[in-house]
Amino acid sequence: MRRQTLGFTLIELMIVVTIIVALSGVSISAYLSYNNNQTIKNDTRQLIAEILKAKNMAAGLQYPSECTSLQEVAIESIAVGGNLVGTKTTTSCTNQEYPEPVVNTLGSTTFNNIFTISFLPGSGYVSGGQPVNIVITSVRDNTITKTITVGAYGQISEE
Repeated sequence: MRRQTLGFTLIELMIVVTIIVALSGVSISAYLSYNNNQTIKNDTRQLIAEILKAKNMAAGLQYPSECTSLQEVAIESIAVGGNLVGTKTTTSCTNQEYPEPVVNTLGSTTFNNIFTISFLPGSGYVSGGQPVNIVITSVRDNTITKTITVGAYGQISEE
């Protein structure tokens, strides 16, 4: 009489474990890629918010009470802790400049270049009439970049 055993053979279990490990590796890789893309999108949104703040200050003629006549509102990239990740907004008047505190704008990316964007009072147009391109790169994966363009009329687009 033959004895019947229940269960799986060692080969069958090894194949199932191999399939589970392979699927886990693919899903973790996809998640990390998604996470990197989301962090650069978050930094892009934060940078656009800071640029819009400076533009709206100029367009809305918002300046300190000590200021006699608004000349421009500028935003520039600043190094924070040795990395080019911050921005500083400065209100320029005829009699003085009024810088705001440096904001650590980028969390997981860095600016590829130093930039300064000046907005004209009343209109919010870019001083000089030339568009400005800002490129940010992920710290984790330098192949992931995002370009933010501020057009001559103050419009902002991202690529």
